[in-house]
Amino acid sequence: MEPTMVKESNKKNLLMDSYLELDKGERVPLDLSVKLLLSKDCRKQIKMLRIAEKASSETFSVPVSVNDSTIEAVMARIAPDYKQQAEKNPISMIKWILGGLVIILTTVFFSMLTKTVSNYKVSIAYYLMVAIAVIIYASMFVLSNMDFFIKRINIVRINKKASSLKD
Repeated sequence: MEPTMVKESNKKNLLMDSYLELDKGERVPLDLSVKLLLSKDCRKQIKMLRIAEKASSETFSVPVSVNDSTIEAVMARIAPDYKQQAEKNPISMIKWILGGLVIILTTVFFSMLTKTVSNYKVSIAYYLMVAIAVIIYASMFVLSNMDFFIKRINIVRINKKASSLKD
């Protein structure tokens, strides 16, 4: 190599070093930015660095099934006593449907009984009790299945982000 080429590459390396020493978002000094703009190689390297930063800052996810045999093999290597547990369905809908039917049937049954009673205080107390029962029922359903609802909300948000990125 010629001595002038070595000096030139050393200058470019020094320029890039001084650029890389800056913090992210820090203002590039005017003299450095002018020198970087005048050097075609430096501009190309900075452009490639920005592309690499953008690519590395995006989340990388590979959807893999939990029941995948590769995951089982990895877990068997990590922990020899590992046994895959069957995933439990977090929501037992049968219990909740039966509970709702019980509330509906008791509401219908007691509303027929309160129509025969002429005392309006009894019917007001009954309807307040039904309202409290429905509130407690709905609250218990949501609280006992909170992780399901959180996952659903996150899936909806992810799908919205993905559709907005496609547009």
